[in-house]
Amino acid sequence: MRSKRPFSLWREVGGGKSCHRISTNPQSPMPDDIRARLKRLRQAGRKRRRQPPRGPEAPQEEPTPRPVESSTIAHHARESATDLAHLPGMEEVESPWGRYLLRILRFPLAHRQGRVSLGEVLGLDAEAVRMLAESSEFDFRRAVFLDTETSGLAGGAGTLVFLTGVGAFEGDAYVVRQYFARNPAEERAYLPDL
Repeated sequence: MRSKRPFSLWREVGGGKSCHRISTNPQSPMPDDIRARLKRLRQAGRKRRRQPPRGPEAPQEEPTPRPVESSTIAHHARESATDLAHLPGMEEVESPWGRYLLRILRFPLAHRQGRVSLGEVLGLDAEAVRMLAESSEFDFRRAVFLDTETSGLAGGAGTLVFLTGVGAFEGDAYVVRQYFARNPAEERAYLPDL
């Protein structure tokens, strides 16, 4: 059966000579000095809300946006997509279905990601990993790690996969292949090569 008396939990706030005991029970009495400080804070907040902003935080008049031709947007989109091809390690690949960009990164097994080296993954307890994977044949050396980046969260038609990353252990390295689609047609170009 519940007690009819309100439970009051006190905790120390501050330290040294300015230490206060306050109750976490909203129905318990509050010390007068804290009540007065809260009242002053509320009043100061109300005054600030009534005054119009001054200085740099004052609202500025927004410039009216100028209309932009769709051909200008398309030109800049092509220019930006082409710039990706100049990134280090990036190569343009021609497939039977079109072109796309590919970047291959090789990490030695000694490479650390946080506090763990990539090679340490291969030394994990095989039985425990197989139990977690729910597969008696699971082997990190044969596993593929896949990540996609898309143009939206809605899914369905209209969502473009513009980057697919595939990682796998290959010999004495962990290799990441990044497939980039600069436009919707390039998504189809790289999918068969995955």
